[in-house]
Amino acid sequence: MTPVSYVYKITFLEVPHWYWGWHTERKAGEHYMGSPSTHKEYWERYTPIKEIVRVFENTPDGKLQAQLLEKELIRPDLNNPFCLN
Repeated sequence: MTPVSYVYKITFLEVPHWYWGWHTERKAGEHYMGSPSTHKEYWERYTPIKEIVRVFENTPDGKLQAQLLEKELIRPDLNNPFCLN
C-alpha cells in the first residue's frame, strides 16, 4: 500500500455534530482522526467515527483536489450549529 490523500467526515456517536477534513498520509493506513483547531473537547468527550469520503493520489494534484473537495463540502454547512468546522 502507498500513502494517499483523502477527504473525511467525523461524526460522534453521542451527539449530532460533525467535522469535515482532509489528510495526506505519511505512512499508508496510519491512524488519523482530524486536527480541529476549535472544539477539541468533542474528540475527548465523545466517540468519534471517521468516514473516508474520497481518496486521492498522494501527489501535489491529489492534495489540491482533496483541499478543494473539503472546501466544497464545508461551504453549505458553515452556518449549521452542528458543524464543527
